[in-house]
Amino acid sequence: MGNKSLTERLDRIEQRSKGVSQRAYTRRLRELVAHLAKAADQPSPALALHRNGARTPLFQLECLARLHRATIDDDDFLPLHTSFKSLEDLLGAVDFADALVKRLSEANADSELRAYFIGRRAEACFQAERHLESGEWWPEKDQCPEALEDTLETIEESAWPGARKEKKAFAEYFEDCATSMQEKLEAGEYDFTELEAGVHEVRRKVRWLSILPAALDGLFVRPDEAPTSDPLAKYFTPAVLASPFNSFAPKKDVPDPIVVDSPSFLALSWFIAELGGHKDRGQTADALLTAARDLEDGPKAAAARVRKVLGDAAPTHKEIAATVEPIAKAFVKDGVLTRLAKSVGKSA
Repeated sequence: MGNKSLTERLDRIEQRSKGVSQRAYTRRLRELVAHLAKAADQPSPALALHRNGARTPLFQLECLARLHRATIDDDDFLPLHTSFKSLEDLLGAVDFADALVKRLSEANADSELRAYFIGRRAEACFQAERHLESGEWWPEKDQCPEALEDTLETIEESAWPGARKEKKAFAEYFEDCATSMQEKLEAGEYDFTELEAGVHEVRRKVRWLSILPAALDGLFVRPDEAPTSDPLAKYFTPAVLASPFNSFAPKKDVPDPIVVDSPSFLALSWFIAELGGHKDRGQTADALLTAARDLEDGPKAAAARVRKVLGDAAPTHKEIAATVEPIAKAFVKDGVLTRLAKSVGKSA
């Protein structure tokens, strides 16, 4: 690409783009590089990246790469998927430790546990920053970071379909993912007593259906109307209706978008948030118990220490499953994913 700056290269890709995919990448890459440039000079760059929201464009870039592995070329887009996921996972560890430090910074909190998680956070930051340095993620002036060079070459050189074929392929991919997940949940393939392989895994899989429309810059749209007379209206909580992640309006450069069923998409958002709350509660309890044992507490002392932080006894995985299973069964019975798949399938 000669001496072209990163901005010039991204501009060129956007100008030559055939559909939404290339533009979606360039917009997320601009966001990510801006985060990297801003964080580079901070005392803790990894902490700055997490706190300033760098995980959002990373999630969306990972989502795009997952999509294009399935619809364009697995070999070409697997390295992109792996690269974005690796960095996002490391920042996720920073996020988790930082959240516990903040929780333990409240008045009358456990200072010993707080010091423990400050150490965990420092280690997570070290691992992320070592990855950023060794992978050459840091931008210099307006040049492309080495870590993103392969990404740029891939999105510049891939055999992208025209807008019509792209729309059809992506609608079919979304429909297949939603239908497959509905079938797996109906078959009871997930054990919710397993926090990671059950609760967290289900949330991860359905969450991609929520991230994809936001990542594709106007290819998917959700009508604003969500009638309270709809059978799924019980899912329309104030938090769901107010979430900025549930709004993706039409754009002038995408005249023929995929229209998702609004009630089922809002119900999906509720389900993701609900699973997330139980997942976070379980992970927090597990981390606090592990920390207490590392601090050489016996079983009773560890349980008492965790109860003080949580305000209640640490939930067991079995107790979490007893709460999550009926939620998932009701969600499946309501056919939310089937309804969502059918609405998108109409655009295929």
